[in-house]
Amino acid sequence: MQARLGLTVDGKVGAKLIRGLVDALEGTQAPDLFEGVDPTALVSAGARRIVQIANAICAAPVDAPYTQRVGGETFSYVARVFGTEAHARGTLSAPGGASYGLRPGTEYWKCNIFAGTVIALAELPVSTFRWSSTATSLHFPRAEKFGDRLARLPGWQMVMYLDHRDPDDETQALTGHSQQTDIAEMLLAARPGDLLFVDHPGRPGEDGGHCRVCVAAADPNDADMAPAFAQARHDAARVERDGLRELGDGAELQLWLVRYVG
Repeated sequence: MQARLGLTVDGKVGAKLIRGLVDALEGTQAPDLFEGVDPTALVSAGARRIVQIANAICAAPVDAPYTQRVGGETFSYVARVFGTEAHARGTLSAPGGASYGLRPGTEYWKCNIFAGTVIALAELPVSTFRWSSTATSLHFPRAEKFGDRLARLPGWQMVMYLDHRDPDDETQALTGHSQQTDIAEMLLAARPGDLLFVDHPGRPGEDGGHCRVCVAAADPNDADMAPAFAQARHDAARVERDGLRELGDGAELQLWLVRYVG
């Protein structure tokens, strides 16, 4: 480098060499180290498993279930089983002992079951609890409790937490430029494999919340800043892009973005 700058080559870093380097770099632009890199290459192996499993379940029709063997037991899923309606009597089970009874004619939301099942199939630490002292099976936490509990487990990290509850009425959300900016920042921070949990307005436990599994990052040029999320919807598990139009303007009281980094 000294020779290229027309300096005496002595192997020493002196003032002339430093000034020469500064002059040589002036006006140049630092390269984007991540330009053209697939976002999934920037996340952990566990997060990549989450993406693969979530996409596979959402794409699984009734005649071709997604099947995986974990701990010597085989688990099979179709997208439709994560809809609100129970189409047949049976059990919706996940690795690690989580299970839910299915009764035809009943409807119940399954977003937390979908998220927990994906994590368990990826063989990563997942939050569960026993719903009674006599119960033999485990359940996954409700959406508004899931994020905080998951972030406490080994390998998981709370990327961002937003509390938009109105101090004068915690059943309602604050709205404004500051809140929109916070949510936009969270959406742009979401990477494939992240989990996004939200708490809807209303009294605690009244209207619950929602769980989403990020499978593709938002396009920074997208005005809605919407990542692609695998999630349980009314009819089935599916991939949808949800951004500011879905999550902003007071739609949520609290938001948790959690990432597996182990």
